[in-house]
Amino acid sequence: MNEQVLSIFTFLSSFLIFLLGIFVFLKERKLKVNRIFFLFILTVFIWLLFYSFARLAGDLSIKLFLFKWGYCGVIFIPITWYNFTCSFLKVDNKKLKGLLCLG
Repeated sequence: MNEQVLSIFTFLSSFLIFLLGIFVFLKERKLKVNRIFFLFILTVFIWLLFYSFARLAGDLSIKLFLFKWGYCGVIFIPITWYNFTCSFLKVDNKKLKGLLCLG
């Protein structure tokens, strides 16, 4: 498949995922689960958005710069997913309380 077509699909995916996050966040802003889910969606959005732009970049140095910024989103995906899962399932583990400070 063409690189531009893949970039368009990646960009559309990031946009739709971000709309999902905004929808959930605006449904009930005060719920901790919704705020944490929005943070998770935001990390996935950053990853996909920068990767879609990196695919379109012509210069190798710009591609590497965009991939590095996209990686900033990737490294927070497991943390926010874990935080969301614990909040959604109402896991109250005292030893892990320091890890769940993102919400």
